[in-house]
Amino acid sequence: FLFLALIYSIGVLASHLIGRKLLKMWEGLLRHTPFIGLVYNTSKQFTETFFTSRYAFRQVVAIEYPRPGTYALGFLTSDRSWSLGPKRTALTVYLPNTPNPTGGRILLVPPERCFKVDLSIEEAVKLIVSGGMISPQKLVITKSLGKENAKTLAATVRKKPVKT
Repeated sequence: FLFLALIYSIGVLASHLIGRKLLKMWEGLLRHTPFIGLVYNTSKQFTETFFTSRYAFRQVVAIEYPRPGTYALGFLTSDRSWSLGPKRTALTVYLPNTPNPTGGRILLVPPERCFKVDLSIEEAVKLIVSGGMISPQKLVITKSLGKENAKTLAATVRKKPVKT
C-alpha cells in the first residue's frame, strides 16, 4: 500500500508545476553524471524518436541474417549511406529484437543485400512484437535496393486455419 501511495504522490507532483521543476532538476543531475548521463541521454533520445516520430523508420527491409539464406526484418533508419571505400556503400539498418523492438542492433548493409518488403512499418512492428503470430496474408520480399542488383525474392506466407 505504501508503494502505491508513493507512486501516486509522485504522479500528482509531476503533473503540477512544482513537480515539473523537480523532474527537470533530476533530469539535469542525471545528464551531468559521468557515464549515467551518456546512457540516459541516448536512451531518452531513442525512446522519444521511437515512440513519437512517425519517421523514425524509413522503410521495412529484409536482410540475410544471421547467415546466408535466412532473412530478418529490419528498418532503414537513415536516408544517408556510409562509404566503405572505393565504390562501396552501406545503408543503416536497425534490426529489432522480438518481442521488445526497442532493443536491437544497428547493421551497415550494402544496398544490394537489402531487400524491399511490401509491409507498412506498423505491420512490420506488429509482426516483430508478436513473434510472427500476427502476420499479413501475404509477405513479399522484392528486389534489392542496390542499383546493380535487380534480383527478386518472393516468399508467400499463407495463414492456415486453426483447428479447434
